[in-house]
Amino acid sequence: MDTLPLWTRPLSDIPTGEDTLVAAANGTRLCLQVFGEPDAPLQVQLEGYGAQLVNLSRRFCVRLAARGFRVVRLDHRDSGRSQRFPGATYDLRAPAEDVAGLIHVLSKSPAIVCGRSMGGMVAQLSALAHPELVGGLGLFYTAPRTSGGAVPEPGPVLPEDPWVADFVASTMPLAGSGYPYDPVELARWVA
Repeated sequence: MDTLPLWTRPLSDIPTGEDTLVAAANGTRLCLQVFGEPDAPLQVQLEGYGAQLVNLSRRFCVRLAARGFRVVRLDHRDSGRSQRFPGATYDLRAPAEDVAGLIHVLSKSPAIVCGRSMGGMVAQLSALAHPELVGGLGLFYTAPRTSGGAVPEPGPVLPEDPWVADFVASTMPLAGSGYPYDPVELARWVA
């Protein structure tokens, strides 16, 4: 994994859809991508445990931006291209503070925070701790969270080819017959 330089220019100048490393107000460096106009209402999209920002469809982010939002998808701490905290122990309040810190530097108004799985728990904790920064929640296949909860240690890093094959094999049955996945397209997206 190559290291991104920390973005030091105005945050309104972040190029659309490019990996950018931004320092949140709490100091955590988060890799993110933005879509939409800088002055549009902010919508933060959070994935689940260990998932990277690319797990959320780029097309989905572009469509949300076309509806008038500034959409941010990001890698949580210790995932993707965001800052690593080797050997650190923390609970879900830490990534919730990262999200609040990111909203603080990106927007003058409260953001809508949407989270899937663990990202939904992080979104809830962000809203509970910082209601002035979170104006709305979108929660998908998640659980209620009122306390931090421990974050498990990251699993081993697998070589790309076996990981992609395992992901495709485990994901194909989830699509159902109404909207089947194309296994070749899914493998390309996952890679």
